[in-house]
Amino acid sequence: MLNKACAECGVIVEIKNLNTKYTYKCPRCNYTIVSSGERFSYILSMSATALLFFISACFLPLMTFEIGGSSISVTVIDAITKMGYEGYWIISILSLYVGVVLPLVVISLIILILVPRSFNYSTDSERAYLKVYTMLRPWAMAEVYMLAIVVSAIKLKAVAIFTLHSGVLFFILFLVAFYASIIWFNPEDIWQKYEIQK
Repeated sequence: MLNKACAECGVIVEIKNLNTKYTYKCPRCNYTIVSSGERFSYILSMSATALLFFISACFLPLMTFEIGGSSISVTVIDAITKMGYEGYWIISILSLYVGVVLPLVVISLIILILVPRSFNYSTDSERAYLKVYTMLRPWAMAEVYMLAIVVSAIKLKAVAIFTLHSGVLFFILFLVAFYASIIWFNPEDIWQKYEIQK
């Protein structure tokens, strides 16, 4: 049996014989109390795909700018380091942290949690991983980096000729796989398994 407090109205709901395949709603306000994510195998596959796309997107050229007869090719890492060299250290650090480091950590945490679970095994570190994931998830905003690329391209359109490269495609594919992973992954599924095991 599981006791859950409704996040909307605060009523305590008793759930007997919890089945993670079903969605449970509050009897008072109809707010969703327990809902399951996708199968772990689907999430793990999507997370691994996102990781591969992410690594490719970081090192493949995003675009080439041609200004005054000279051309400059830019990758994700190049763009961040160049901002730092230009003196925009705060923007550079924030872009690195929010657009690169956090998405990588979040995807890695999902994989670290779900790989043992795929073999019906839970590690001692699983609870710590879940807590860190829950804390970091709202701050992983990889789309901000893509938005910065689009804004830069629009602003430079009048003074430069730019050509898109495969890095942009890989970054878009990464965003799709990344957000599919975090939408499908429901940490409650893991916490509920702890309750059931108790």
